[in-house]
Amino acid sequence: MIKKLDEHNGLMVSMADRGSVDLGQAMIDGKLDASLYRNSVIRCSRCQNTKTCKALLSTEEGISGEIPDYCANKDLFSRLASGSEV
Repeated sequence: MIKKLDEHNGLMVSMADRGSVDLGQAMIDGKLDASLYRNSVIRCSRCQNTKTCKALLSTEEGISGEIPDYCANKDLFSRLASGSEV
């Protein structure tokens, strides 16, 4: 279980980076607390699109761009990117 959560933490951070969202900075700035971060990792770990996500993030195009609609944390990343309340 820990390995799975660690894997999804990495995917989540990479997907946030893709959308120009710095999760670490969001935590420092008080926009994202530890509980919401943990819940986001768990949400990612329950996603049915892990293979698609990994494939996207492993490509040159995966480095930056819009967060795909299938991302379980798209709404969170969008709110953080726009400065809205999370």
